[in-house]
Amino acid sequence: MHSNGVKFLLALKNASVLKKEIVFFYYNNLFLKLAKVLYRTGLIQNFCIEKKHNKNFQIVVSLKYSFNIGILNSLKIISKPSISLFLDYEKICRVSEKNRILILSTNEGFLTSDECKKRKIGGKVFFYV
Repeated sequence: MHSNGVKFLLALKNASVLKKEIVFFYYNNLFLKLAKVLYRTGLIQNFCIEKKHNKNFQIVVSLKYSFNIGILNSLKIISKPSISLFLDYEKICRVSEKNRILILSTNEGFLTSDECKKRKIGGKVFFYV
């Protein structure tokens, strides 16, 4: 399971609740993939990779707010190390999302439910906002 991914998402949610504008993370490929999908879906304002003075890299995430309320405040993690929820293509098509963004971990990376419907693939439900 992506326990580091869960920590990344919880750190973003906590920063959003505390109304932080920028959050720093050490560089990790999983964090980068999650930041890309969050940016692609419009859940974060921006992200970039910076080089620190000691040759290490860090990911800088700018959070997004709507009417002074963090967009990531309603983030809910579905799959945990003890519980995994897998959805195939047919089940994803049946799920009705009312203003919800569902992110799945697939063999093609992290995708939204709409992208999974277009590609006709299923995966493990990771989180929704």
